[in-house]
Amino acid sequence: MHQSAMSWQIYCKKGIWYARATWEVECDPIQTSLKSGTMGLDLNATCVEWAVCLKGMVVLGGKKREKKKGSAWCGRIGMNLEKLTQAQSVHQIRHVVLLLVPIAGHKGVPIAVEALDFSRKKASLRYENAKTAKMLSGFAYGKFKQELLRCAAKHSVQVLWVDPAWTSVAGE
Repeated sequence: MHQSAMSWQIYCKKGIWYARATWEVECDPIQTSLKSGTMGLDLNATCVEWAVCLKGMVVLGGKKREKKKGSAWCGRIGMNLEKLTQAQSVHQIRHVVLLLVPIAGHKGVPIAVEALDFSRKKASLRYENAKTAKMLSGFAYGKFKQELLRCAAKHSVQVLWVDPAWTSVAGE
């Protein structure tokens, strides 16, 4: 099978030139299952918060409660793209995705992400204050989505897009 490079990056670091190329390759079938549990991602303007809940685990109000056997893992990864160039932002997004996807693959769970739509909000940016407008226009949700799908396919991890209305629980 013939494969050509998808992207090239040539850069100089401390007087030494480097070349980096990426290729698209065929991926193995999905190896994760909802029967095992789920990894949820919450993408914010300055970080990505995540939690893995295995089957039999209930998380309420930030406290884990075990129904049967199971465990929960969670964390937050900083991802402030505010003063970065587009290339630096892409690199930061890839770094975050490369930290998260292998966790889901190792646990055998799919990744659930809010299916967000910024088109209406971006269209009304002129009515927002400068800080909010900058955050929304610099918020690289589309690029995050693209990189997440690419990396998840490579690691045979399923990605589920869920309605944002059902991703938060208030109270206990």
